[in-house]
Amino acid sequence: MRVEVFADRTVRIEGEFDANLMRLTPEVERWVECLREIDQRLEDQARENPPTDVWEGVDRIERELTALRRSFCAEAATRG
Repeated sequence: MRVEVFADRTVRIEGEFDANLMRLTPEVERWVECLREIDQRLEDQARENPPTDVWEGVDRIERELTALRRSFCAEAATRG
């Protein structure tokens, strides 16, 4: 990583970043795991009951993501 700070107080950061750059928090790891589960569930649903149009597919995705976000917010509220 290369960081430059200029006289006008602007900063430029350059570098190569990959998944191994930082350790993920348990919450982020769980979020990713839940996203993978949602992806699999949506694929299974689409095979069994394909959406009638693009907007129905989008609606299914939005419902899943909303439920995930609510569950994480509820957990955060109980922790803290």
